Amino acid sequence: MTISGVRVTRWQTFSHALFLVLGFSLIFTIMGASVGLVGYALYDILPLIVRVGGTLLVVFGLRIARVKIVTWGWVLAALVIGALTYYLSKSQLPLPRLLDSVLVVVLTLTGLASFLSPCVLPLVLAYIGYLSGAGVSSVAPGVVE
Repeated sequence: MTISGVRVTRWQTFSHALFLVLGFSLIFTIMGASVGLVGYALYDILPLIVRVGGTLLVVFGLRIARVKIVTWGWVLAALVIGALTYYLSKSQLPLPRLLDSVLVVVLTLTGLASFLSPCVLPLVLAYIGYLSGAGVSSVAPGVVE
């Protein structure tokens, strides 16, 4: 085969493809091993990382929700949320377990409510219709197939 006047053999094409796959495999293996080593090194401070990440997630969520707080107020909100999560995780009261149970129910109902939203529900019905093989003509009134 010739490409732009240069003769290319099957062996050249195969070897280039093989080295491409081997190169990507090597790079991704090295990247995966390095991320694993970093994770292993940070394992001891994982609870702190999770707490800081959760606090930032809540604060950024409030920020995206356009809650009007001055700059120092965001810092104070982060400290209060962090302290609250620290206290709730360290306390031996049954309240956090009850709170966890209530939150699971609330989050499940929130997910169901979002499933029934006007943006998602028509797509779900169309998807179910597609999976069942039913077309518009098969469900139209007065049409029998």
